[in-house]
Amino acid sequence: MNYTPGDLALTLQQDAKLFLYIYILLMVFRVAFLLIYSGQLGSAGTGDIVEALWLGARISLKTTAFLVAFPFVFGTVPYAVWGRWPVARIRAMLGSVAVGLMTLLFVIRIPYYEIFHQGFNIMLFNGMKDDKAAIWDTAVQ
Repeated sequence: MNYTPGDLALTLQQDAKLFLYIYILLMVFRVAFLLIYSGQLGSAGTGDIVEALWLGARISLKTTAFLVAFPFVFGTVPYAVWGRWPVARIRAMLGSVAVGLMTLLFVIRIPYYEIFHQGFNIMLFNGMKDDKAAIWDTAVQ
């Protein structure tokens, strides 16, 4: 092994930073979505909005843990066994994929919500089997 225990601690700290970054990013996306559709909140008060943000933040913990598990399992764990493992490159690559995927899904969700007036759900998979031309016509009109 070519590293010290401090190197492993620094690697774990980098994983924690990635976790925090993705978690905050998801919260920023949630707030942006609320701001974009604030006109549709109706009679929802500040308490309702705070509760929605709180519940969304709790759900984001699970999503963030799932996304950060890949760099941890494929980067940090092998690095703990073999000190020459390229943990920084693996974390950067998998972290970038996670951030890019979340950003892409957020950008896609805006027009999806405009069309169907709901967020992504299981019916999205059923829609893949439907008439794509009819769905496109609905989206355009």
